[in-house]
Amino acid sequence: LRQAGLLGNDALGPGRAFDIAIHRAPLTYVAGEETAALNSIEQKPAKPRKKPPFPGEAGLFGKPTTVNNVETLAHVAWIARHGAAAFAAIGTAQSKGTLLFTLGDEVRRPGVYELPFGATYRHLVDQHGGGLRSGGNVRAVLPAMSCGFLLAEHLDVPIAYETLAPLGSSPGCGGVRIVEGTTDVVALALEIATFFMKEQCGQCPPCRMETNQFVHILKGVQQRQGPGYAEKLQKLAEFNRKKGNCSLIEMAAAPVLSAVRVFAAEFAAAAGPQRAES
Repeated sequence: LRQAGLLGNDALGPGRAFDIAIHRAPLTYVAGEETAALNSIEQKPAKPRKKPPFPGEAGLFGKPTTVNNVETLAHVAWIARHGAAAFAAIGTAQSKGTLLFTLGDEVRRPGVYELPFGATYRHLVDQHGGGLRSGGNVRAVLPAMSCGFLLAEHLDVPIAYETLAPLGSSPGCGGVRIVEGTTDVVALALEIATFFMKEQCGQCPPCRMETNQFVHILKGVQQRQGPGYAEKLQKLAEFNRKKGNCSLIEMAAAPVLSAVRVFAAEFAAAAGPQRAES
């Protein structure tokens, strides 16, 4: 690009500076948070900053900074070619454009698929994913690891922020997990909780406490330690809400609380009966 005159101090003409620098960030999950990415570029630990100020006010090296992910930048390129009206015509009234969806090995054709907002999870799984590899039926979907579960009765609900919010969920980043009839939902909730426990950066005590306690409580469910788990999880989430430097504290709570609510019978059966007082 530099040889073609498209990058550098005189890109596309004298005095029109435009350049790109590639920075290799750590592979930790939280390093993708916008202010953690800025810290990484500044050669600091890739941990989220306390906000405000937000990057638009004081970002990279204290300067106002716009932070976007690759998917957004791809949309910007498309809009530059085709116009804002063409983009706005895609999707729903409040959720414009498309979203990338990732399907795993549960389906016959795993991969990444780009669909417009307003599509359905049934269409995504059956038409693009080829249906479940097991030949069974979808019992529920988790739109992304940080969202709430949607039951099979919601498979035909248009995928949009305004339609999924009343159901306690969101399209999220499109990393879809599928719950089949044979899925151990308690183990799935523990898997997700363990991921967030390991990936939290450790700088915010409320986040450390919540993510560690979520794992501890869910392991207690697996060990048949009886009822009380739902109240403990809810109290932990409420006590720690919005107390971290980033949204991971809410992201960790959403799927666990949703799983306990949506799959209440399975959790109750796994936890076992109330223990007698000694």
